[in-house]
Amino acid sequence: MISSRRAALAGCVVVCVALSFLVGGDARAQAQGGDYDVSSGDWNGLRDFLVLADSEQVELVVHRELDLDTISVDEPLIVVYPSKVRAESLSRYAIDGGRVMVVDDFGGSLPLLERLDIQRLEPMRGTLPHDEFLDNNPALPVIRARGVHPLLDDVQIIVANHPAVLFNVGGPVLSYSADGGLVYDMNLGEGKIVVVGDASMIINHMILIADNGKFWRNSLRYLCDGKSPCRAHLYVGDFPNKGSYGESEGIFGDSEEVSEKVESLNASLAKLMSSVPAEKLLYYLGILLSIGLAAYLYTVFPLRKTRVYSAYISDARAAMHPPQSEFDWNLTRFVHGANAMNYALPVSILKELFEELFLTELELWERGRDRPKIPEIVELFAQRYLDVFPDDERRKISKQLSELLATFANVPTRHRVFLDSDTYFSERDLLRIHQRSLEILDLMGLKDTYERRTRSDI
Repeated sequence: MISSRRAALAGCVVVCVALSFLVGGDARAQAQGGDYDVSSGDWNGLRDFLVLADSEQVELVVHRELDLDTISVDEPLIVVYPSKVRAESLSRYAIDGGRVMVVDDFGGSLPLLERLDIQRLEPMRGTLPHDEFLDNNPALPVIRARGVHPLLDDVQIIVANHPAVLFNVGGPVLSYSADGGLVYDMNLGEGKIVVVGDASMIINHMILIADNGKFWRNSLRYLCDGKSPCRAHLYVGDFPNKGSYGESEGIFGDSEEVSEKVESLNASLAKLMSSVPAEKLLYYLGILLSIGLAAYLYTVFPLRKTRVYSAYISDARAAMHPPQSEFDWNLTRFVHGANAMNYALPVSILKELFEELFLTELELWERGRDRPKIPEIVELFAQRYLDVFPDDERRKISKQLSELLATFANVPTRHRVFLDSDTYFSERDLLRIHQRSLEILDLMGLKDTYERRTRSDI
């Protein structure tokens, strides 16, 4: 482990020195002009969108850079035709409850789309999977709204302009007649990411066509989740991304930022390789080879005395975590990005913990198969713990408990989770059930007991 980190550090030294030799100056974001200019009233500007937002009591704050260290889940983000995005940060932002709208056809949002499991195709002119076009122009598909969705209130016809085609296993909000979709509404954790596969739909000229304007009004209301007035943040074009949302630190700092710098360096080196004369290129390559050889020798022959063996044992012990319950272990593993997307096992473990505490307190645990039905259990709970609540609140909590017990009744034991292949719970389901369980146990004065149980071995 130590030698691999030193090797990585040596590689970083090579990259930094190469950059100082080969790349003059620093990369700076260029001001966005022409297309998608937020102050322009021309056909390809965004001034009308800002006016529309103001009429909906949405304050649109325009930014020249996206500072992920400062964004708040209470104020939605609108990203239009970005040159790049930090997909993991935006994903973590949505998981925490943030709302994002990505308006992009052929820009740099692909990493985020891949994170959402959305495939994007860039069809050639005349190859859209669609059969209705404005004035028979194959670049202007006429899309008719079907179904019910907040984005489609009072919307009948949308006209796009050279759009992309999006694919996901879920159904789109707006779909083409043959295949694929134009708009997807994606749930991610507690938040949402709305993807619109046509950046030009938001420009001044296109807002005036058909029901496009109504669609954008609905979009602003949807992003604001019914809040009025609302404050949202707009990012357009080639804006720099900096910072990160949530934890993304690696041994060299923010992993997304490091990745961007490496990509930028690779692009600069590729450009340099194609423009530098052959004799100069050989000279620079000779310098890089010498530096690389020196770094390699440094990793193989350390210049300082190695640590005693006991120091490595101390490091290993310091890195060990205290024991966790099986439920906490699974919850931690899934929250930190495991590939498995079925949360049936932690839900099953939660069921066992909750039912034992809940039914024991109601003196029903020992009765086994002779326990009363769910409505009778709920009524017994209400008599004991909800008598001080108003009638409306009492009915609400009773309904929530009834739904929770019904959910647990359909959850297999942990030993049968993998045998019952049809059992499926999403991350959102797990978090919701866990929160509801804590609320019920708190009413019974059992929350502290639950917390102690989940912090020790079962």
